[in-house]
Amino acid sequence: MTVRPDGRERRNAAILMLDIVGFSLMVGRDEEEAASRLIKFHDDAERLIADSRGRVIDTAGDSVFALFDSVIDAVECAAEIQRRLAADPRTDRMVVRIGIHRGEVVLDGGRAFGEGVNIAARLQQIAPPGGIAVSADVYNAVETMFPFEDQGHRSLKNIEGRVRVHTVAGTEFGFPEQPVPRAFLPSGFSDLAESFTFAVEDRLLARGFDPKTTERPEPAPPVHPRHLIESRGFWVLLAIGSLLIAGHLTGWTSNGLYPLIGVTLVGGAFGRLTASITGRGGFRALAIAISLGAGALFLTGTISRAIAWVMAAALVGPGVAGLRRKRGDTPYAIRDTKEKP
Repeated sequence: MTVRPDGRERRNAAILMLDIVGFSLMVGRDEEEAASRLIKFHDDAERLIADSRGRVIDTAGDSVFALFDSVIDAVECAAEIQRRLAADPRTDRMVVRIGIHRGEVVLDGGRAFGEGVNIAARLQQIAPPGGIAVSADVYNAVETMFPFEDQGHRSLKNIEGRVRVHTVAGTEFGFPEQPVPRAFLPSGFSDLAESFTFAVEDRLLARGFDPKTTERPEPAPPVHPRHLIESRGFWVLLAIGSLLIAGHLTGWTSNGLYPLIGVTLVGGAFGRLTASITGRGGFRALAIAISLGAGALFLTGTISRAIAWVMAAALVGPGVAGLRRKRGDTPYAIRDTKEKP
């Protein structure tokens, strides 16, 4: 630990960040019940953290932020929190995500900040519900404790460089395959809309974008052309699309929907290849738009053709806009798909 001239302490610590999954939905259904359960959860979590030789820094909202001297203590504490939540017999049991990182932290009174704190917060956001996500430094110290899954190097929002991420699924601690509380599952149209929003938010967070902020995520650079051509998915799209087109041309089917889908798949594949070569993602949208327009000629109904052309026209705007934005700093906007040691 180092004490700076301004009185702030700088130390290396294991940083644990925890957040409740779908807490806003809990509040929307029963605000008083949600508040009562949150208070009890915070009390239980603080006791577990103290028993594990950790220190709670903050419990703002539905989150918990704690520091540990030992990485092993932090991971064992996180695992115990997940086990206790999984043991709750209620169908709407509370579910949390936990992120753990070891790094340098600056302490100023009762506050703690630094890049290590930011990394732990981003790991928490991409952790599986009921599970744990850790950085490479943490994994190297505890790799034998749980069956970690290597997620590779991930780009985390507002974090320079990529971080090697390992995760433990919630099933390891006793949660079912999908540990989302049953109270969040759709029971009507409004609930379905809520659940869809919840799923989209999870997906955005997994890509490093927090929908609660007004910041726009930086678009991921396209795959290098060579890597794209070598990928199995590229050739699968071409094969399926070609078969659907050939099936119509040879008389195997008279349904114009099949060649429409086939042309769109082929056009989308080549559009993605063009986008990866030029670094301009708009080529993919334009290729699909052209494919839809051409594929509509296979349709016999006026209304169905009109629908396909409207869909094609809707893609022209985003495609043109995408041509104006260069993605990446190199001609091929290379994304390194090989993990660095």
